[in-house]
Amino acid sequence: MDWDPHSKESYDGAYRGQFPGGKPGQAPPWHLDDAQPRIKELAALGVLRGDIADIGCGLGSSAIYLGCRGYSVTGLDASPAAIQQAAQRAEAAGADVTFAVADATELAEYEGAFDTVLETGLMHSLDAAARRDYARAVYRAARSGARWFIYCFSTHTVNGVPSNLGVDQDEIRELLAEAGWTIEYFGSGTYEFDFDTYAPIAMWAGQPDETDFPDSVRRLRAILPLIPDGEPVYVPAWVIYARRP
Repeated sequence: MDWDPHSKESYDGAYRGQFPGGKPGQAPPWHLDDAQPRIKELAALGVLRGDIADIGCGLGSSAIYLGCRGYSVTGLDASPAAIQQAAQRAEAAGADVTFAVADATELAEYEGAFDTVLETGLMHSLDAAARRDYARAVYRAARSGARWFIYCFSTHTVNGVPSNLGVDQDEIRELLAEAGWTIEYFGSGTYEFDFDTYAPIAMWAGQPDETDFPDSVRRLRAILPLIPDGEPVYVPAWVIYARRP
């Protein structure tokens, strides 16, 4: 299948094991069996409160991690395949989590439903127009005083490893302000990948006639052989905390 980084159909295909460069049936490269470290950090700091939405939850690792610790969590994703697998994983883990298929740019059924919103890797998966719709939709879904914790790809590098879909800082600041959000923190961080799933797809794009990211591929070809098998791969990310007035 042709891969479109802004297509819901492409992501649903990826959750069905159809990501370019991956093995048949393999989880997509952004999936971790455990929660992203930043989500664990938020839980440890005690800043997650009330009804929590994990938007773009994928296979549910973050939602399941929180559900196992007594949080009230709803995992939402546009991919039916992802939601089906997330629900199965939650049941196997004994986690009380609600999962549902939802379009993050609309969220019509969730107006005023959440006190906390999480995302790890959704903002950069949307095109510019959809990102604005997304910020407005989350604003509507959030209650007064709610906080939105955003982790998306940035335009930097980490030890030479780039993010292919990094979003410009000024664009994010503008779209959040337009939607009514107050930014409390905007800084740099990292997003963790599993080496075994990340390395094959990073090299997938190595064919010049097929890749949209030639500079990233050139860098990755040089750097990935230096990373020991089994070690995590870190890519640059924005760390953003925003509050709904």
